[in-house]
Amino acid sequence: MNVVQDNIDELNAVLKISIQPEDYTSAYEKVLKDYRKTASLPGFRVGKVPVGIIKKKYGPGILVDEIQKVLNESLDKHIKDNDLKILGQPLPIHSEEVGDWENPKDFEFKYELGLAPEIEVEITSKSKFTSYKIKVEDKMLNKEVERLQKQYGSLVDTDKSGKEDLIYGEFVQLDAEGKEMEEGIKNTTTVFVSTIEDKATQKKFIGLKPKEEVIVEPNKLTSNHEDLGKMLGITHEQIHGLISKFVFKVSMSKKVEPATLDEDFFKKLFPADDVKDEKSFREILKSRIEAQFENNSKDLFKRDVSRIMIDKINPKLPQDFLVKWTALSNNKSEEEAAVDFEFHADGLKWQLIMNKISEDNDIKVEFDETMDFTKKTLIENYAQYGYPTPDEEEMNQTAMRVLQNQEEASRVFEVIREGKIFDFIRESAKITEKEITFDDSKEMAEKG
Repeated sequence: MNVVQDNIDELNAVLKISIQPEDYTSAYEKVLKDYRKTASLPGFRVGKVPVGIIKKKYGPGILVDEIQKVLNESLDKHIKDNDLKILGQPLPIHSEEVGDWENPKDFEFKYELGLAPEIEVEITSKSKFTSYKIKVEDKMLNKEVERLQKQYGSLVDTDKSGKEDLIYGEFVQLDAEGKEMEEGIKNTTTVFVSTIEDKATQKKFIGLKPKEEVIVEPNKLTSNHEDLGKMLGITHEQIHGLISKFVFKVSMSKKVEPATLDEDFFKKLFPADDVKDEKSFREILKSRIEAQFENNSKDLFKRDVSRIMIDKINPKLPQDFLVKWTALSNNKSEEEAAVDFEFHADGLKWQLIMNKISEDNDIKVEFDETMDFTKKTLIENYAQYGYPTPDEEEMNQTAMRVLQNQEEASRVFEVIREGKIFDFIRESAKITEKEITFDDSKEMAEKG
């Protein structure tokens, strides 16, 4: 067996693998013998089928399998021994395959390789990046306090409905003449006036008193068929084609009486904190919101750093190879694969940059770190749904089961590695802190 690499350019190469009979004959004949031991063909006892018949019936398929194993081992060994950093997977050049499968002797196979570019990545005190801190403005804090007061408030009866009220009543389907249908749709439900999408229809629901009625077109209440189905007591599918008008008969309306800003209210929200007055309540609430914004800030930082470094380094990619590999791997046309490439190219470039940072600065992820990360995530999930945290042994077993899923294990590895890379960048580069509003952060995120 012989493997020769022909470098077309910095990003593309062709591997030529020459295989002789001694590379595959022994394994091929062993498999034939194993087949003969269990083969059951008409006219022969099990294990007594002549080798010639076994060879004629199963030989071609066995030969393909054994030669493919040799090829795979040769490819893996060459890539590992030569420390090749490849993108995608080797692609066979079938048109240049040499060999006689009917009378097997010497074979020659060729594979295209896409090579990762050689890049230099320097993160020093001269590297400049901006870290954003999203501030909690008074108007945002006030709005959140009001929302919480409503959430923990109580419903009280009203004489007539308002824009923020909840109306109880019954929807009844009408016929073309505006009369109630005897076998039509009827459903007792509630309507939040503020959620009605059509403004003219919403206005009809304001100022209603008990026993009053209003005629509506259902599709003007909401465009969400799932929600409308629940409102009318029918399925999502039944909504399609529904053109009837309905009468809504009001039984009563209620409004939310906001909770009072007192110690009982504070304790419901922050039972672990000793909150006595509105000032300390607002301070704690503000700190919680700021903590929630930290992830937004980190995402903006990651996005800006990756964009700056991609633009600066701009790693070259074997585009033609990657388009071809994507097309073959995903059963797409090369035109579709080319569109995919354009969409994912920057992500691949950033992956190459991160790999280089990890390699140059010995950034590694240990198994214990993946276990700790997984257990922490599990504990957060248990807490979110109000479940107690299991004991250490059960947590370890659960975390191990999670990490046995290769896809999940890879995801956890990448999350931890990325965190370490950005920690390194923050420690090594010059970071300018900039305070922005939440609206600013949304605008920046939308720009991408």
